[in-house]
Amino acid sequence: GGTDFQIALSEAFAVIQRSVSAGGTSMCQKGILFLTDGEADFTEYDFAQTQRKALQFSVALFTYALGSGAQTSITHRMACENKGIFYQLPDHADLSTAMSKYYEYFASGVELCMPSFTRYRDVVTGAELWPACLPSYDRSSGEQELLGVGCIDLNVMADLERMKRESYWEDFVCKLSDLSKQCYHLDLSDCRLEKLRRAVGPQSSCTDMTLESSCACADPNCQDNANFLDELGYFCDTWVGDDCTRAVEDWGYTAAGQERVLQQCRRSCGRCPQGPCQDGQCQNVETISSSACREKRTTRVTPNKITYQTVVSGFAVQLAWINPWAWLYMSLAHCILLV
Repeated sequence: GGTDFQIALSEAFAVIQRSVSAGGTSMCQKGILFLTDGEADFTEYDFAQTQRKALQFSVALFTYALGSGAQTSITHRMACENKGIFYQLPDHADLSTAMSKYYEYFASGVELCMPSFTRYRDVVTGAELWPACLPSYDRSSGEQELLGVGCIDLNVMADLERMKRESYWEDFVCKLSDLSKQCYHLDLSDCRLEKLRRAVGPQSSCTDMTLESSCACADPNCQDNANFLDELGYFCDTWVGDDCTRAVEDWGYTAAGQERVLQQCRRSCGRCPQGPCQDGQCQNVETISSSACREKRTTRVTPNKITYQTVVSGFAVQLAWINPWAWLYMSLAHCILLV
């Protein structure tokens, strides 16, 4: 049979649209992994439609041309025009390694300053464990590179069974869920994105521009108002990936409501000034809020629930440290296409 890029991409964007409409996504950064080993027609109209939908849903498009018979010019252009990275892979390439590298893209653009939480039941002991996980970065090259993710179980520091009997337990769990579900703006400049592309190989580069030795970073003093609710009841981080200047046209906000979003949600809207990257980018970030958790303040949040994972005792920390992709998987909405 033939290969049809348009049908595959159309369905991928439809899946994302349905997920957003149903509240079945974190509303954070989204990615499509597009793999093909064939060729197909793709017109200028198709490129324009793909770019329009990628902008609408804030999607980064990662494209993979597998084997000697795969189309490369179209897949390369698709990635370059849609904030993604193109991978040209030989026959019998290690697909699992190549396709899992998309975590480097998101890790380079997001520095998490507060831990994410989950809970799991140890498959050997049956004990309920609550790990807090936080990434570590290597900045020795002047760029931020993810080293891995370390986790520690809260059970090491506290008796959770006793805590469950305390009056604050439900609020405690609610706030841990708030932290774990929060979206973060992807601070990925053209400079940093092009460096990621060139690290894959010269065939993945999208420009011949001369890059600075160290790419700029968003000002760490520029933060959202963590307690701000917009006129439709959304917190600032819900705007991550959306164009805040189109709140009126796309989402039905008033002009005044849009202006308040732009003023109060500068980081999530991508409006922070750029400058030299600094050590200690997390020093001005607020800790756990003393205000009521989000589901007590608005109905515009997904239910607060830290879900179970089942793992073998002793492997939780090791797996997270060795395989940061598994940790980032929890924070990203992604769709894999094989065409």
